[in-house]
Amino acid sequence: MNQKKTPYLKAIIDYINEKPSRFHYPGHKGKLVTLDLTELPQTDNLFCPEGPLLEAQKLTALAFGADYSYFLVNGSTQGIQSAFLTLFKPGDKVLISYYSHRSVIEGLILSGAEPVFIEEEIDNWGIPQNITLEEIENKLDDIKGILLTNPNYFGLVPEIKEIVEYAHSKGIPVIIDEAHGIHLSFHKDLPMSGLEAGADIVIQSMHKMGLSLTQGALIHIKGNRVDSNRLEENIMLLSTTSPSTFILATIDIGRRELYLNGRKRLDRLLPMIEELKEEIERLGIPVYKKTNMDKTKLTIYKIEGNRLSFDLWEKYKIQVEMSSTTYCLFIISLLDTKRTLKKLLKALKNIDIHPSSRIDKPPRYKLIQHPRKAFFSSKEKVKVEDSTNRICGEIITQYPPGIPLLIPGALITEDIKEYLLSIGKEYINVTID
Repeated sequence: MNQKKTPYLKAIIDYINEKPSRFHYPGHKGKLVTLDLTELPQTDNLFCPEGPLLEAQKLTALAFGADYSYFLVNGSTQGIQSAFLTLFKPGDKVLISYYSHRSVIEGLILSGAEPVFIEEEIDNWGIPQNITLEEIENKLDDIKGILLTNPNYFGLVPEIKEIVEYAHSKGIPVIIDEAHGIHLSFHKDLPMSGLEAGADIVIQSMHKMGLSLTQGALIHIKGNRVDSNRLEENIMLLSTTSPSTFILATIDIGRRELYLNGRKRLDRLLPMIEELKEEIERLGIPVYKKTNMDKTKLTIYKIEGNRLSFDLWEKYKIQVEMSSTTYCLFIISLLDTKRTLKKLLKALKNIDIHPSSRIDKPPRYKLIQHPRKAFFSSKEKVKVEDSTNRICGEIITQYPPGIPLLIPGALITEDIKEYLLSIGKEYINVTID
């Protein structure tokens, strides 16, 4: 198949070039965004693709090394939830990272699966560390599946190949949340992707480190441990019935660009990133580094990150991805240039950097009730200051990174209460016993 083609985008453009009289949805009739159409005989249907959309998905599977690939318009969240509904039934035990995205918790709620947490280490700066095979080997009794994040927000990766091979030797499927790692397959100097490691389901956000509009994502299947028909049904269950053709077209474009030019872009970008990191270190600013990490993530740490984030915006109109009392995280994408990186370096040279005054590390929660039961139970809203020893009934998340501070079924301890108050949380939904 010809990876230079964008069959879905071409079908949309061909339709527009016919200058049709549009007596169909959407109501703006192309006046708002020309590429925004509905499902038409000429443009195919996401729920039963037979033409250009099916061809685009086949091209994607070939580009990434999957057996099947599907376009998603509700982000990686839709893919993770679909994977849980496909592989697990109520009561199944699933091994997940404690620092998983909230969509994983939502997958537990929807499927009724029971979490078994990998309580990976978090360092003194609040950064979750790599998950090793050793950490999971003694946790696989009665486990029906494993979900890993590759890479995490800071670019750290698990021992993915070793874990996948070990899990498969036990007959256990592996899901990879690769929302931040769609670029990994396209350069040898980056960590291994989930598909390269042989994972069964891999979910990727094209809009994060690829090239698509926000919400554009992919879900891939590899091997014979996943029922593709069931997965397709669950993808449809969790999808809007009016998928954006504009988003779908940009996923098609993103696949082509990554396949044809991903390595070339990364060949240019990675040395520039390394040079930037060296220049920042020469300023006396610590740069977070680990072996075998995603080099496109730049974290400077041991600094007052929230203050730096504020000052960078106020003085230089530079917006960081995420900050805390101990770090500032910058995402460098395939479309960054020497100019954008120089702008950041110049700002860091001319701005006051303050050492971290305190470590902001949220206390860990413990489950005393299944997340699904707690989520669907009767609840009441109470003041956080009155919530000690109650069972949480909601997912409480800071964005970014979208990793829950508290989930349904967790006991609200005195430490958790004090932490929620410290970040300005006033009310919380708790279950009614």
